[in-house]
Amino acid sequence: MILSDLKPREKIVIAIGATGIVLFLFFQLIAFPLLDEKKRLQKNWRHKKNTAIEIRALKVEFDRLNQKQQQAQKRFGRRDKQFSLFAFVEQTAGGAGLKDHIAYMKPSTVKSSEGGFSISSVEMKLQDITLKQLVTYLHKIEISPNMVRVHRMAINKTGKLKDHLTVTMQVQTITS
Repeated sequence: MILSDLKPREKIVIAIGATGIVLFLFFQLIAFPLLDEKKRLQKNWRHKKNTAIEIRALKVEFDRLNQKQQQAQKRFGRRDKQFSLFAFVEQTAGGAGLKDHIAYMKPSTVKSSEGGFSISSVEMKLQDITLKQLVTYLHKIEISPNMVRVHRMAINKTGKLKDHLTVTMQVQTITS
């Protein structure tokens, strides 16, 4: 059967069927894959954009940490090579008028698993001190150029005198 032998109505049906098949093939083989690829590329682009933003944020954080590390190394370089945390804590307590209030001092050192440094700490207990004496002592510790910090502190009211305190604290520094 040749196309010219067909009735007009049959030609229209065949044309509609052929058009349907061509449209079906166009959408299945060209349009839908292109749309899927476009979505995949957009998703990939968004992911890469977010990754780039995260990388920039991490770079800023890295630069900040690197600067802090350099500052810390400079401060460590200025610290006396014979620095002893135990002696520092004791001398500072004496300078704050608290030497007679020291109940005990326990030094300890923990070697870090990362890098070649250790954390030295001194746990001390001060008895029957005023809040003003405690603040003076903490201020002297914190303003020290020796990179010493109070890691932990517990404050209790003493039963003996109304406005006196018993303080247990742990002071730390990094040593090489």
